[in-house]
Amino acid sequence: MSRRAWAIMAVRIDVTPRTRDRGRELPRDEIPVAPPGPRLPLPNGRAACVSTDYLPFVSAGAPRTVQRGTRWQRVALWFVICWFFFGGLAHFALTDLEARIVPPQIPDPRDIVLLTGILELAGAFGLMLPWTRRAAGWGLFLLTIAVTPANIYMIKIHDQFDIPVWLLWLRLPLQVVLLWLIVWGSRWRAARRGY
Repeated sequence: MSRRAWAIMAVRIDVTPRTRDRGRELPRDEIPVAPPGPRLPLPNGRAACVSTDYLPFVSAGAPRTVQRGTRWQRVALWFVICWFFFGGLAHFALTDLEARIVPPQIPDPRDIVLLTGILELAGAFGLMLPWTRRAAGWGLFLLTIAVTPANIYMIKIHDQFDIPVWLLWLRLPLQVVLLWLIVWGSRWRAARRGY
């Protein structure tokens, strides 16, 4: 077997959280990102390195332990997942009600409601998977902005609904909070790596 094949086979990464590391207690959210033991040289003189970029909130290039994300970020992420999951289901359960708030300039309101319901469900499931989380976050961010005209139109025709007008107005600033939770919870911006 060639020297390169042995080097590739010998490289492994330990991504299980450790409770103790060199006598100091590690928080449960920390994962050692460097492979244990010395790095093996490859035939071209470079050290073997395994990428863990696909893991959520892990930066593989950092020589130290990296935070995976705070507990509140995970709470925000799961809030966003639940928001869009149940909101997506509502698009199918209450299709006629949702179609009434689509502005009249948009054709086929029923189809638009069903399409946005599918996109919301896909985004919610995409946020659950680490390798699709960033794309799902971008998609849900853009979708939230895209449905804002329907929320504004609902304020204009508020007399057709049994919802207080102040609650409809309150939904607009809450939508900005939702956008921030999507960004923060899905961690779009990767942490700068200290190579």
